Amino acid sequence: MRPAPLYRRFDSPLTPEGNSYLHAWAAKLLADPLPGVLDIIPAYASLYLEYDADLLTARQAEDWLDGHAPAAWNMIEQDMVEHGTAAGREVRIPVLYDGEDLPSVAAATGLSVPEVIALHSGTPYRVYAQGFVAGFPFLGEVAPALRLPRRASPRAQVPAHSVAMAASQTGVYPVASPGGWHLLGHALEAVYDPNRTEPFLLGPGDTVRFVPAAGPIPPPVSPLELLPAAPAHPLLQVERSGPLSLVQDAGRVLAGRFGLVRGGFASPQAAQIANRLLGNAPDAPLLELHLGGPGCTVLTDCTLAVSGFGPQARLDGVPALPWSSFRARAGQRLDFRAGGSGRVSYLAFAGGLDTARFRGSASTDLRGGIGRALRAGDVLGAAQASQSQ
Repeated sequence: MRPAPLYRRFDSPLTPEGNSYLHAWAAKLLADPLPGVLDIIPAYASLYLEYDADLLTARQAEDWLDGHAPAAWNMIEQDMVEHGTAAGREVRIPVLYDGEDLPSVAAATGLSVPEVIALHSGTPYRVYAQGFVAGFPFLGEVAPALRLPRRASPRAQVPAHSVAMAASQTGVYPVASPGGWHLLGHALEAVYDPNRTEPFLLGPGDTVRFVPAAGPIPPPVSPLELLPAAPAHPLLQVERSGPLSLVQDAGRVLAGRFGLVRGGFASPQAAQIANRLLGNAPDAPLLELHLGGPGCTVLTDCTLAVSGFGPQARLDGVPALPWSSFRARAGQRLDFRAGGSGRVSYLAFAGGLDTARFRGSASTDLRGGIGRALRAGDVLGAAQASQSQ
C-alpha cells in the first residue's frame, strides 16, 4: 500500500452553505465507493482524499472525486429550496459550567463569570467538522466578545467531556487528550461512546445548544470490547499479558471523517506473512506484540504462526522457529521473550483471530476507546475451526 493525498480547497469565505456542500460531496463519494480509496475527510473549507497509489492513478482518483461534485451541489440547492437551509438537527447538550479556566476567561474578556456562561450557552453553534480525536466536534462561531487565542501552554491531558473554546471555535473533548483550549465546563452527556448503537452524538451540519445544568459528570468512556468473552473455538488462555499486545488488522479505512485513526499493522509485511503461513487472508485479525508478549496455556491442539523481528515465541521453553507456523498441543505453555532486532512480532491463528469489528475493522485504537491491550484471563480463539486442529 502506498497512500497518496488529494486535496480540494476553497478560497471563498467560509459559509454554512459551503460547508454543507463539502459534506454533501463527501456523502456522495462514500455512497459510490471506488476500490483503492482509503479515506475521505471534509473539513471547514477543504476536502481531503487519500488513495492507494498501488491501485489507482492520480487521474483516476481526481476524475472520481470531481465527477461527484455536481450531484452534491444539486442536493444542497434542493435543501435550500425545500427547507430554506442546509442545516441538520438541533441538539441540546447539558453542561456543568465548572471549568478551571472560567475565571481567567472572564478576566481576559472583561466579563463576569455568569456573563461568560450566559454568552457561551446563549449562542447556537454549527458542527463544521469532526476530528482531532474520535467524535471531537469543531463548533462555531463563538461570540466575538468571548474570543481568545489558544492557551500559551497546552495541557498534557484534558479530561474527557470537557467543554472548551479557542478563538472562534468551541467543542467537547470526547476522550482524555492533550489540548490547548480554554476549559469552561463539562458536558453531562457523552458526545462519543463506541459502545452505543450510534457512537457519535453529533454530525456535520447539526446545530448545538449548550444548556447550563447541574449533575454528575459522566465517567470516561469504557473501551469497546473486541475480544469475545467466550470464543466459538477457544485456543489459548492468557495467564500473563505482556507489555503491549493488541488485536490488529489492516486498519480502519473511510473513517477519518469521525476523527478515528486508521491504525492497523505496524509492520504490514510481517503481519501478512504470519497470516499467509496459515492460509488466512493477508489482512485477517491477529495479535501484534510490542517489546514482549503474553504467556498463555494452550487449550486445544492448534496451528499457530509467528513473524516479525521483535519478541520470540517459545513452546514449553523451546524456541519456535521464527517466521514459521508450528503445532501447539493442549496443555503446553506458549510465551514470548524480548529479542531480535526489532520491537514488533505477530501471532496468527489458523482460521483467523475471533474478534468483533468497529466501522469495518478489528484494529485497536487505544485513545479512541476501541479495543484494549490483552490482559490476564482473556481467552483467545479462532474465528473458524481449522481442519488441522
